[in-house]
Parts: sequence; structure tokens; C-alpha cells
Amino acid sequence: MTTRTTRARTAAFAALAAALLHPTTASAAKEPPPPFQPCTAFQPPWLPNAHSHNDYENRRPLCDALFNGHTSVEADIWYVKNIAGKESLQVGHTSPTAGRLDELYLNKLRDVIEHNRRKYGSPTVLPRYYGRFQLLIDIKSTGQEGRRAFELLHQTLRDHYRTVVTRWHDGRKISGRVDVVVTGNRPTNPVIDGWRFVGIDGEASELNGPHRMGRCKRVPLVSSAWTDAYNDPAVLWHLVRTANSRGQYFRVYHADSGAWQKLYDAGVHYIDSGLHPAALRAFLKDKRQVTPPKPCIP
Repeated sequence: MTTRTTRARTAAFAALAAALLHPTTASAAKEPPPPFQPCTAFQPPWLPNAHSHNDYENRRPLCDALFNGHTSVEADIWYVKNIAGKESLQVGHTSPTAGRLDELYLNKLRDVIEHNRRKYGSPTVLPRYYGRFQLLIDIKSTGQEGRRAFELLHQTLRDHYRTVVTRWHDGRKISGRVDVVVTGNRPTNPVIDGWRFVGIDGEASELNGPHRMGRCKRVPLVSSAWTDAYNDPAVLWHLVRTANSRGQYFRVYHADSGAWQKLYDAGVHYIDSGLHPAALRAFLKDKRQVTPPKPCIP
């Protein structure tokens, strides 16, 4: 073997090792983008009836939903206190593993509103969309940690995002671009020191109970998991009509794509994309918005 051949083989092995250790730009481009990047791409039409359940499990939290025109997204949160005593709200379904709530959602919502203000003259979450945009937050922590999670959420919205979210002071509504609603281990009284920054998610059973005037102010949304009973259109129609008459939105979750048409035909306000935002967009994009609830009367 000549010296020239030996050098050529050595160079070839070195090139192979470098390729394995340092992928090419083309290969790196196939990797998913970081989850904290801003959301600046949108694809109309905007879909008032599209909800992104467990949105943080999408490849690009919040951004995938906005790109596909969704007007409601959901994040599960946990109260976490680290060894240094620092408190935070972490996102995740069965454990806090996806990242911080402010990084994944609150900062990005604030930034996208500013981006749209500068680019489109529209300080809204979706360009020139002035309808309702909802951030649904499911508190997973229980007991004292669950209570502290809500207190920390209230404090975070009050101190850093009060110009972004809808809030109430001594019962007076001050509209923002994002309506925050809490579900899961939610408090019975979300008012702290005269301020309220969230609405409460109600349960479907209350739609079969007596109407309490003004409840829609504090409970703007009522949610239910899909059940076999909903295969009967009359059951869904009854719940939707009741919610509409009381000024509340009605959401059904854990329904697969085969049930979307039933939900739409019944007038359900929020249909869950089930981590397939592009598919729900394709289903809804040529359909009319379902009848919204009547205005909430205090």
C-alpha cells in the first residue's frame, strides 16, 4: 500500500467520522424547531370553533395551533418549587416536563400580539381577528400545591401580563386580547384582593341544573368529555341550547375525528383537534361558525 493510498483512506475515515459527529446543515434542518420560538406564521381562515387540547404536545406549542387558525389552546400546569426555593408553573400532562408556562405560552402570546400590531396594525393574537381567543389552563397539582399553583398564576398574570389578558376589578370587566380560563383543580373563588384574571371552567352537569343569573361572568365555559350518550344528537343539542341561552361556551374533549361532524352539527362551540390541528383546520375551514352564546348578562 502506497503512502498516497494510506493518506487517502485516512482522510476518508476522518470525513466519515466528522459527518457522524457533526451532521450537515441539511440534516440539521430536519430537526424540530425549539419550542420557545416566536409564532409569526399564520394560515387563514381563523376558526372560532377550533380548540387545541394538550397543545404543548404539538411539535411547536402554540405556534402550530395559530398557524392552523385555532382560537383556543390548552396547557396543563404543575406547581414546582426547586431546591433553592424558587417557585414556577411547569407544563406537562402527567408530570411537569414540557417547560415553563411563561416560556411556552404567556411570553409568546404577548410577543405575537406585538408582532401583529407592528406588521398588520392589529394588536391581536391572530392578525385582524377581533373575536374571542382563549387560553385554557388545567391545574394538575392537587391539595396545597394546587392552591399555590392558582395563587402563582394570579400573581404572574397580575404582575406581567395584565395588558394581555381580560381581567375584572371589583366586578368591572377590562377586556384583553386573551381570555384565560382555568380547569382541573380550579378554585371556587378566583378573586384575590378585588382582582380576577381568569374565568372558571364549569361541568356539563350544571347545564341540567337551574340557571343562576350572571354565572356566565365567572364561568364562561362548560366542558365535557365525549360519552356514548352524545351519539344521540338530541343530547348534544340540549346542552348546546342551554349553554347558548345562558351565555356560556360549550366544549367537548376526548372526541376523535370521527365525532367532529356530530359536534359541529349540534353547534358545539369548541371542537378538540386531538393533536391534529391541520386536520381540524381542513374540516372547519369551509364551514360557517356555529351560533355563539348570547351575550353574558350580569
